[in-house]
Amino acid sequence: MTPTLLEIPFDHYQRYAAAAELLGSLDLVQPRVLEVGANRQRLLGQFLPSASMLYTDLHAEGDETDFVVADATNLPFPDQSFDVVVSLDVLEHIPASLRTRAIAEMSRVSRRAVILGFPPDRPWVHEAEVNANNRWFELFGEDYVWLEEHKEFGLVDTAEVESTMVAAGMEVLRFGQGNAELWAGLMGAHFIKVKFPELEPLVAAADRLYNSRIFAGDHSDKPYREYYVGLRDHQDVTHVQANSPFQSEADSEAVLLLAGLAEGLRKLALRTCNSEKEWESTARLLDAHRVDLETAKRNWQETAAYALHLQAMK
Repeated sequence: MTPTLLEIPFDHYQRYAAAAELLGSLDLVQPRVLEVGANRQRLLGQFLPSASMLYTDLHAEGDETDFVVADATNLPFPDQSFDVVVSLDVLEHIPASLRTRAIAEMSRVSRRAVILGFPPDRPWVHEAEVNANNRWFELFGEDYVWLEEHKEFGLVDTAEVESTMVAAGMEVLRFGQGNAELWAGLMGAHFIKVKFPELEPLVAAADRLYNSRIFAGDHSDKPYREYYVGLRDHQDVTHVQANSPFQSEADSEAVLLLAGLAEGLRKLALRTCNSEKEWESTARLLDAHRVDLETAKRNWQETAAYALHLQAMK
């Protein structure tokens, strides 16, 4: 993996590196890949240098020739136009009533495989997102916009994903990646650097540590993301099962370090925010005292002038 990719935010690395590993387990030669809902990052192609990439989203991000404006529920491509269709962290941003249609469309235009990654509707994922959102709220006094949309549309029903792929003639494999609790802590660290940009180099170092030492072994019984891989050919199913990704040994030392760093940054950020609030309160109190002193000074001046006036009258 190139140093540049190891330096991207851990949450992006999780998505794209996981999809690349899953696609790599198919052992395809120069596959034609469609990423649905690619957004502005379009990082998947950097993880798949031998692939021919095409990206779609609802809005254009430029005039690139490898991008098509398209709705996931109505893809403008013939049946089985691509070897693989990939969609990462997209389904949870589609209204629940339209998700089956989107999955069916992605399955329709795929010749070999569909790889869908998303936060599933699991109790530990809800807990992780509540914890992450609370960390944003602690800093900014409002909900984090993307997590708010997760609540609005609902997390993804995995049974619906699987049944839709099966109806499209695919066998389905499931993989989990990314410990949900660690994900929440590291997202909190990213939120903190938004509030305190001085911490950006430290958070960037944490990203590099996660990407280089933790990602490969970050499998858990309670993953933040699940990847559903729909395959048309049973030989592909056998091949993926024989080369299952995310099986490296966990780097427990690095995990403990990052978990401790995330919690330490949170305590530091809260203490700093509380100190700022106390200083603001003190400043307001000083301003109020200053106003009171000015008022008292004027009153004393008026009283003194009146006393002098009375004395002169006498």
